[in-house]
Amino acid sequence: MLDDAGLVQSRMEYLPYGETWFQEDKAGYEGKNTPKYNSQELDKESGYYFYNARHYDPEIARFVTPDTIIPVELDSQGWNRFAYVRNNPILYKDPTGHKWYSEISDKQADSGKFLKVDFYDKSMKGDDSKKTLYTDNPAKDLSKKHENNKTSYTINKKGNYVVTNWENTADKFDKTSTINDPIISSPYGNRKSPFTGKDEFHPGIDIISKRYKAIDKTDTKAGAAGRITFVNQDPESPAGKYYEIDYGKGRVERVCHLDQVNVETGQWVNARTQTGKVGTTGGSTGPHIHDELKKLDSGGNQKLWNSIWSTPGDYQDLNKYQKREYEKVKN
Repeated sequence: MLDDAGLVQSRMEYLPYGETWFQEDKAGYEGKNTPKYNSQELDKESGYYFYNARHYDPEIARFVTPDTIIPVELDSQGWNRFAYVRNNPILYKDPTGHKWYSEISDKQADSGKFLKVDFYDKSMKGDDSKKTLYTDNPAKDLSKKHENNKTSYTINKKGNYVVTNWENTADKFDKTSTINDPIISSPYGNRKSPFTGKDEFHPGIDIISKRYKAIDKTDTKAGAAGRITFVNQDPESPAGKYYEIDYGKGRVERVCHLDQVNVETGQWVNARTQTGKVGTTGGSTGPHIHDELKKLDSGGNQKLWNSIWSTPGDYQDLNKYQKREYEKVKN
């Protein structure tokens, strides 16, 4: 703790699991320094640190209540619901009381650039073979190899590994399109078909520019790091040329009616990787992006996922904007 002049008035040091090792307070500052091991605050009456979701006891190096989630299902330590940071406080930290991170910060985890990848080393046995990697360059770090009709991975240019689980660590991502001033020309839900005039269900949103500038062959990009799970190159199919990208945790995005698809099935992509170009292939009335965003619910059903865009807002905000601006530009 520093005073207004920047001089040290109180100092604390901790043992690896959070017990106080050393404390020195200058006169007038006794007891004013609230311990904050791993940026968490100590409850001095109980001796526990509060980790937002639950309390942690540094004396026994365990949480005092079990975790309500299983952070890594395929890791044996993920099922140890009282364990603190996988029993390795030197390498990992736990900002929430639920999930441990390694070398990335909370800001990095929220950026959409990082994938958390659990894998095992085929050359090792037992728990020593299980590893975790945080990467903001999966296109390089997770290059795939096909051998005997099976897919394994070369990670960081070393050895063959099998990926057991992965997820993007962020909750909100960037936009898929690079269209300037995007608005929604056709929202998600029930609408009149532009071809038959009959009522139909529209499973995504159609995006154009509010200024109606030419958007044909404008680039599309990955809104975050993820993996391409399906590519269709048939321009005559109802959805035209399209691709699907998986962001982990049941979150899937489908981008349709493209002029070009520049990715392939199984490819890992970095955030903002160029994935294709806007077009009007398939059942389309003009150049636009048809964007479907789905997330599996607890019952395994896919639901519309509104929270993917971090800017300029979620789809509801854009729908309200579209109602006003669409007519203004059209007239």
